[in-house]
Amino acid sequence: MHHSTIRTYRIVAGVIVLAISIAGIVQGSRAGIAQGLYWQAKFGSVKDYPRDVRLGATLRRCESAYRWYPYNYWFSIWTAETVWHERCDRLGREVPERVDGAALWCDRGLALNRHKSQLRLLKARLLERDSAARAMRYWEEYVEWQFWEPYNHAVLAELRAKAGDYAGAVAALEWVGGSRHYEQAARMVNEAWNRELQDAREKSESLPQAR
Repeated sequence: MHHSTIRTYRIVAGVIVLAISIAGIVQGSRAGIAQGLYWQAKFGSVKDYPRDVRLGATLRRCESAYRWYPYNYWFSIWTAETVWHERCDRLGREVPERVDGAALWCDRGLALNRHKSQLRLLKARLLERDSAARAMRYWEEYVEWQFWEPYNHAVLAELRAKAGDYAGAVAALEWVGGSRHYEQAARMVNEAWNRELQDAREKSESLPQAR
C-alpha cells in the first residue's frame, strides 16, 4: 500500500478517535453537572427550606439536571416519587400541577426503563385516580413479567378489588399468603368490599319505598 494512503488512513483514524474522545468528555461533563444538581436537590440545603419552597426549588434543580443529562432513570424515579408524595397542599388537597409533574417524571423514567417496579407502581397509582380498571390492567401486565414477587400480587389484589373484581382479588391473595404483605392486602380487599356493600345499602335506602 502506498505510504500516502497509509498516512491518510492514520489521519482519518486519529480524527475519529479524537472526535469520540471529545464527545465522551462532553457527555461525561454533562452527566457530572446533572449529578451535582441531583445531589443538591436530594441532599443539599434545599431540604431545609419550608415545604412549598423546597418543592419548587427541588423541581427547578431537577429540570435543570434533566436538560443536562436525561438518561439517569434513578433520578427520574426519585423526582417522580418526591413530587407524588408532596402532591397535596397543607389542607390535604391535591395540587393538579404536582400530580401532572409526578406523571411527567414517571413517564420520563419509564421511557428509559419500563421494567422498574417503582415507576410501574406509580404509573398504576396515577391511572387509578381516573380508573381502577385501567390501573388493574396496567399492573397485571407487570405482574405477568415479574410474577414471583408477593408484593406485586398484593397490589394486584387491591386494584382488582377496587375495580370490582373480587374473585380476581381473592385469587391474587393466594399468591401473597405467608408473606409480610398478606395482612395489609387482605385488609385492602375487605375495605373495598365493605365500601361496595355500604354504597349498595345507601342506594337501596334512597329508592322510593313501595306502599
